[in-house]
Amino acid sequence: MHIRVRRLALIVGLAVSIAASVGASEAQPIPAFSVVSISGSNVSGSQLSPAARWLLIYVSPGCIPCDRLVAAIDEWQIPAGDRVVLVVGGSEDAMHAYAGAHGGATGSRITWFADPDHSAARALKVEHTPAIAGIEHGAVQWSVAGVLNDPSGVKPLIVRWTAD
Repeated sequence: MHIRVRRLALIVGLAVSIAASVGASEAQPIPAFSVVSISGSNVSGSQLSPAARWLLIYVSPGCIPCDRLVAAIDEWQIPAGDRVVLVVGGSEDAMHAYAGAHGGATGSRITWFADPDHSAARALKVEHTPAIAGIEHGAVQWSVAGVLNDPSGVKPLIVRWTAD
């Protein structure tokens, strides 16, 4: 059974990689929304990262696959510096609790935001979490939602997308 799950994770990762490589012609501008930074400031979706190429991850509190993905990302060799933006669907308190549980206040490779009114979820059409989008020059190049319990299937895509 374990081999089947790993094989499925590999197939999903490959499918995401293929979708990412062909999705460039279908890139859409980041939709309009506003979230709250870890310091309490309102930030528009287009201003979430100064990097030209970055990853947007949308998670829900209590989502076990979300927890596993965030923990894995913190372990992977992803360059620091605004390459991974994580939006927690919920209040600022929920975001602070989530960031605290994942080392967000102490050297995390992730920039944290809250989506208290779920405007980002609506604008990004998030139906399942975790939802991941590859952003380049202000446009959504690819996206995937509902990553399996084992995030290793998307590791090659995430590491390659966030590489310098």
